[in-house]
Amino acid sequence: PPPPEVRDVDREALALRTPGDLHAQLLKDNHQRGVYYTPAALAEPTARLTLEPLLTDIERLPRVLDPAMGGGSLLLAAGEVMAGWLVTQGMAEMDARQQAVQRLFGLDHDAFAVRLAGLMLRRWAGLAPGSLITADTLLGSPLLPGRFDAVVGNPPYASVFTRARAEDWKRYKHRIKKRYRSAVGSFDLSVPFVEYSLAMLRAGGRCGLVLSNKLLGAAYAEQLRAIVEQEATVSMLIEADNAFRVDIYPHIWILEKTPPAPDEPVRVITGSSAHTHTQADLHGHLWSGALSPDWARLRTRFGGLPRLRDVAVVTAGMTVDESYRADAVTQDGEPGPNHARLITAGLIRRGEMLWGRKMCRFHRRDYRRPVVPLEALSPRRRAQAHRPKIIVAGLAKRIRAVVDDGPSVGTSGTVVITDSAVPLVDLCAWLNSDELDTWVQAVYRALSLANGYKRFGKREIGDLPLAAHLTAQDT
Repeated sequence: PPPPEVRDVDREALALRTPGDLHAQLLKDNHQRGVYYTPAALAEPTARLTLEPLLTDIERLPRVLDPAMGGGSLLLAAGEVMAGWLVTQGMAEMDARQQAVQRLFGLDHDAFAVRLAGLMLRRWAGLAPGSLITADTLLGSPLLPGRFDAVVGNPPYASVFTRARAEDWKRYKHRIKKRYRSAVGSFDLSVPFVEYSLAMLRAGGRCGLVLSNKLLGAAYAEQLRAIVEQEATVSMLIEADNAFRVDIYPHIWILEKTPPAPDEPVRVITGSSAHTHTQADLHGHLWSGALSPDWARLRTRFGGLPRLRDVAVVTAGMTVDESYRADAVTQDGEPGPNHARLITAGLIRRGEMLWGRKMCRFHRRDYRRPVVPLEALSPRRRAQAHRPKIIVAGLAKRIRAVVDDGPSVGTSGTVVITDSAVPLVDLCAWLNSDELDTWVQAVYRALSLANGYKRFGKREIGDLPLAAHLTAQDT
């Protein structure tokens, strides 16, 4: 096969620890493929927290698997943890390394990365590792389930759906969905990797995975979280520093394959603070809420309240197709019998509409007073345009909502609330309130993008709790 494309590398800026680090830096398309090799700052604590409780018998070191090993940095960290423990038990350092390396196993589809990992581990210990295999972990793994004491990993993060342009990727996606219960919706590849990792553990084994923050709250990971809640105890959740230096916000999950008990503690570490919740605090919720030290109070305050979707119709703004059709006919003008105002997320402030007072951008064109002909809208969207409603910005640091009497239509970056049993003015005030924002910041923390922005879709808005005074008023 042709050699992989390489890119220019600022060698003075690199902190290379293994040959795999250099391989990761040289590959031009790694991030497009969802591959982020694990830096030592994440590899060491992941391996240590996973393995230390298993180091009890010098004659039986744990068998450790990395199902997406890349250049082998996590396996090296696991070897160092085990060898370090053996040295404390009186073993010579090189003997300890040789004992540890034989308990290391790895899988990866990149044959060159596998060779580099093998070279690195052989140089570290003077002996070959247990077994490093080139294979498709999710569909072609030759390893038997339930055979490992520990799994450590940093699985690829890319969505199968964003990569599924060629027919072979489409077939791959469907094969994954048939094999893994967690592979639903627009799933990320890391989702079935977590399910695979749990399957490879023996009962009582431990798993330490470096995962994107999205898995704590994304809709496509909801089934995975349910599987973990049924099959494992969440020992720790750690909000790690952004060691990848890209728009990926890693968390470390430490899981134990034991029947979960509702009152079993889960240790949560965010930055320099640490607090403890229980397994019950995760069940039935977006896990990101548990990252808040105030989660117990928030659950008591908001957990039993009805949701916005129970009292109103919540829909997304324009679809992609509607948006492109509107782009061809949008112009600056005035709303009226035949035209509706076009509302982008940037025109919405808390309780205030900036249409006509602020420039906005729609499909790479700037407008002061954008309107779209009603005849260009679908009948459903046309009816919605004339209906009193709340329009919510879909990308914001906190909920931004405004009441709109129309005629207007929200673009694809908005959420529209109509047919509310609660007066729109009162509902809008609640959505914009500081009190609700305490819940939003905790529960939707996992949806955070750069600079604290969050994406709010109809699912997130529909799930918002309603204040007791609003539901009493509805009654």
